[in-house]
Amino acid sequence: MSRIIFVTSTGTGIGKTHVTCEAIRNRINSGFLVNALKPIISGFDPAEVENSDTGLLLQALGRDSSEENIAAISPWRFSAPLSPDQAAVQEDQPLDLDALVEFCKTSCRDDYDYHFIEGVGGLMVPLNDRHTVLDWIKALDCDIWLVAGTYLGSLSHTLTACDVLHHHDIKLSQLILSESAENSVGLQQTATTLGNFLQKIPITGIRRQEEN
Repeated sequence: MSRIIFVTSTGTGIGKTHVTCEAIRNRINSGFLVNALKPIISGFDPAEVENSDTGLLLQALGRDSSEENIAAISPWRFSAPLSPDQAAVQEDQPLDLDALVEFCKTSCRDDYDYHFIEGVGGLMVPLNDRHTVLDWIKALDCDIWLVAGTYLGSLSHTLTACDVLHHHDIKLSQLILSESAENSVGLQQTATTLGNFLQKIPITGIRRQEEN
């Protein structure tokens, strides 16, 4: 049976795509069959597909950025660099949670060992006027990875996100710290402090230079 991993974060631009791509490559190199989805993407420019989150995921999977492959993993594509709810209204492309969940469940077939679902923005980003990414996660039966940064202020953002997940009885499988490029407090310092409060959650760190 496939293992499904949902990758979310404490905010936008934290490093979800980098973490997901690294996980994909590692598992493919270990001989596993891997698929990935980025169902919703904002700020999508068809002329710059290769540098988009969708394009990077396709590269990690070893697939080209054809229109068919793009649509297969990212059916909800918005050109406006806004939250999904705002972009959907602006572009008259309603985003229905039930349809989103059904797409994920249908796409996660058992002929793959791993399925990675990359969320959009942070944990509480609105999808429409009633639902957030958290509601999306709650509707799926999968492991949850939370990606956080090491910038000044990340401690509060990370602990808040973890508290929200705990409040909704969602078990966090792994916390991944992606070292921030600016205002970084330090990977080990951040991991140590968070470990004092999140003693039962595995914490993994990824250094910034590893992203190049």
